[in-house]
Amino acid sequence: MNIETIADIATAGSSFVALMTLWQGYRLYSKSKTDAKVNNIRQLLIRFQAVVEQLDRMSDGDLFHDISRSVVYVDDTKSMLQTLMYKLKNSKTDCESEEALLAFVKEELPSITTPITSRLFQKYNELITSTREDLVFIKTDYPALYLVFDTVMRVFVGLNAMSRTLVVNTDTWEKIIADRLSSLSSFGKDISVDTLQSELHCLLTALLLSRFTKQHDQDDINNMLAISSLVTSSFLNLDDNALLEQSKIEKSSGVKNASDYKTITDKLTCVEPAFKKVMTQAQMLDYHGEVKAFETRLNMLQSSSTSQSQPSSR
Repeated sequence: MNIETIADIATAGSSFVALMTLWQGYRLYSKSKTDAKVNNIRQLLIRFQAVVEQLDRMSDGDLFHDISRSVVYVDDTKSMLQTLMYKLKNSKTDCESEEALLAFVKEELPSITTPITSRLFQKYNELITSTREDLVFIKTDYPALYLVFDTVMRVFVGLNAMSRTLVVNTDTWEKIIADRLSSLSSFGKDISVDTLQSELHCLLTALLLSRFTKQHDQDDINNMLAISSLVTSSFLNLDDNALLEQSKIEKSSGVKNASDYKTITDKLTCVEPAFKKVMTQAQMLDYHGEVKAFETRLNMLQSSSTSQSQPSSR
């Protein structure tokens, strides 16, 4: 073997070692990225369930009390009520009936535009916003999981929006104030602004709690909490390989964007085929049961609302 041949072999050997080193480096890099991805998904699952549980705990009387207080006990509201009461006490119009008082209040009370500055309300919103931003991380790789979690968050967004709409609704304020003033023997002409503020705060809080109860909002939250818990625990029980394989299943499952589905029920049921390898049969039955309970209650409320808005057939 001549020197040139030996040199060629040595060069080839060095190239092979270099390639193997690069290959091993790439495998380690790829594995570290995969490990990081899996770890991130698991952390997101844990954080999401914790947030849903926290939102559930926050949806109570303290939140509604704080929301109404932040709207009633501000300078703009006090000034508005002072002007209203001054005009009432000096009005030449007969306001000594519920109908007359309501007409007066409707005429004199300006639109309610006071922002909600409640600390609890802001924290509630921040939790929802930050969580929905986190979910973007799984939207492409886990479209079915994303759709379920996003739908759960949308239920909380809807409850939040309804509370806000109710507490700053001008018609609501007009009726509450007129009802309270008409219940007094003086028809409100001797009530102080501070007392009216205090009573308005209590009545708005009671109204929020009443709507929360009548619309079965806590039942809706309980369904979403159970759905989130079932999905989260099922995914956390997957080993790393199964969790990565689930991504492939969901990408080919045909699950669409949230805007492509008409109802919450549609969004929550369309993912069931994609979850067959994630959930046991018992878990899937529980999941379907929670979705069905939510749908049944929603249909009953919508039917009741429709019948009340139409003349009775009897």
